[in-house]
Amino acid sequence: MKHRIIEILATRELALDSELMTILLTMDITAYDRSIVISLQNSQGRYGKLTPKQHDFLYIIAKRYTVTQADKDNWFQTFDTTTEMQTKWATACNYYKNQEYPAHKSIAASVIRPSQKQYKLLVENKYFAKIWNGVEVAPKYPAGTMVKVRASYKPTRAKHHTAIINLNLPHDNSWRIQPWTWNHAIGKYESSENAQLLDQYMIVVTTNVMEPISACAGCKIYSVLPFGSSKTIRLEERMLKVAKI
Repeated sequence: MKHRIIEILATRELALDSELMTILLTMDITAYDRSIVISLQNSQGRYGKLTPKQHDFLYIIAKRYTVTQADKDNWFQTFDTTTEMQTKWATACNYYKNQEYPAHKSIAASVIRPSQKQYKLLVENKYFAKIWNGVEVAPKYPAGTMVKVRASYKPTRAKHHTAIINLNLPHDNSWRIQPWTWNHAIGKYESSENAQLLDQYMIVVTTNVMEPISACAGCKIYSVLPFGSSKTIRLEERMLKVAKI
């Protein structure tokens, strides 16, 4: 039956909609999809044919049931034997566990060996592409480089654009330095007491000290040591510039 569905999908002929719906209703499909197909079947019986939008919707449903068990087995075999795919999946899970996307967050927290659909959802999107770029691209400031925080670096929201100081604490404001605070009286950001820590020369100690947490350009995370301090802090690449002495 799956092969016949594939043949019908390839033709995209309206005349075959009736056969396609009949096949789907004999298969083990979800209750939701079954109710939709029955509704489309009733509509066809009433008006003689499906509208173009109904026709397209039927094909979307049918496409879900063209994947054979052999296809699934091949996918899992590919995933199990490809280190890069496994690494990308682990990185994507670490990122989405701390994001506010319910579907992504649920999968990231519970799935170790993803289906092809789950893998595409978390890995093959523009947001994760930026995270992965932050992991893979060579650091702009290698270890030993003297740097400073960019003077033009200003936050748009207080909970973002902050300095990372502790990997072991949760992903919230408690583990970040706020270099700037919002002054309601004058309606703009001002330097906080923590800004003094950042307004000095620093040496890059380690690059890629942890996986990126911001899906943007310059999200690679560095461990830097401010001059005169015995404690390193963690900053994103986009915050830094080469220090001029």
